[in-house]
Amino acid sequence: MNKETYLKRLKSALQQQGQLKEQELSDVLAFFDELWEDRSENGQSDAEIRASLGEPETAAQQIRAEAAWQTTSPGLSGLMGADTASDQANSGQTFRSSQEQRQLYDKTLAADCCRQLVLDTFNQRIEVGPSEDERIHLGFSLDKWTAYHLNLQDEVLTFCRFKKEGQSGLAWLWPFRFQDGLPPLILRLPASRAYSLLTQTRNGGSVVKDIRLHKLELKDQNAMLQLAGLTAEAIDARSSNGSISLEQSQIGQGLYLQSSNAGISCDQVDAGWLDLTSSNGRLSCRRTKLKQQARLLTSNASIQLTDLTADKLDCQSSNGSIKLENLAAEHISLVTSNANIRGTVKGQVTDYYQGIPETSAAELPPYLYAHTSNGRVNLSFVGA
Repeated sequence: MNKETYLKRLKSALQQQGQLKEQELSDVLAFFDELWEDRSENGQSDAEIRASLGEPETAAQQIRAEAAWQTTSPGLSGLMGADTASDQANSGQTFRSSQEQRQLYDKTLAADCCRQLVLDTFNQRIEVGPSEDERIHLGFSLDKWTAYHLNLQDEVLTFCRFKKEGQSGLAWLWPFRFQDGLPPLILRLPASRAYSLLTQTRNGGSVVKDIRLHKLELKDQNAMLQLAGLTAEAIDARSSNGSISLEQSQIGQGLYLQSSNAGISCDQVDAGWLDLTSSNGRLSCRRTKLKQQARLLTSNASIQLTDLTADKLDCQSSNGSIKLENLAAEHISLVTSNANIRGTVKGQVTDYYQGIPETSAAELPPYLYAHTSNGRVNLSFVGA
């Protein structure tokens, strides 16, 4: 397939979707025309270029998805441009470059400059970890296609990637130019302070390890969230089409983890309460201790609990099995359909009311309720 055929099929696919304006459609085709020529000049054959870009219809679908989600920052036209990362952050600043070659930068800020941090990017992974000098560090890369805005206001530090002027607003075409992806956006935090942190990315994922936080909130699409070695008051992590894992962490209050079409796992976690919710994703908890309740909800996937301790446990699945090993809880509800419920519970059968008693929540005795349709229940009791 040559360039002309590729562009013709791409145009047809985009016109059938009907999402782009006429000028945007023209800009997209011009972008792919330039991209094809650039790669041809670098020695790639037509077949190699087509393979790197994907089929025209697939590219059109990705363009449609990317166009529906853009990260922008209001009021950027009045901000100062910068080719270096040495400007003061307090008044707000834009980091941009006119160079095609990618360069790495490190922005350093005082530990007490903020209480909360917000990172917002796309098509790029976020990595968060401890700093070595008790200062805040932001590591990022710049070239003529990539720009960021940094702002500090009311003790909230915001660092976001945005579409640059002069690109017809088509920031969502960048993944086709950078087949190898951007270097990660890196945040390093001092151990002496517990910040609140919000990260948001798409098609990139986040890795947060070995830091102390007040509250952690993460949002992502189409990528994995990996959390480990954390001390925090609360965690709220949500991903669509991406798995979530949390390991070796202590959460003072509670944690809420939500995913669609992917699994969620916890291992060696201490917390007040836990809520894991997924559709079409497996839920797993190992060596987890909770002061209050655990709620696990999924569909078309299994739930597996090993050495879980909680006051109350509520597990619900459809078309997925529930498997327990050394479960320790006073109030247990296990419900699924078209699958089995099996495993071991600490204690004796006489310790539990069979079913859910009809009484007020404050007076509930220990109970065990296990129900499945089109499946079997096989639970045994082991020494506490």
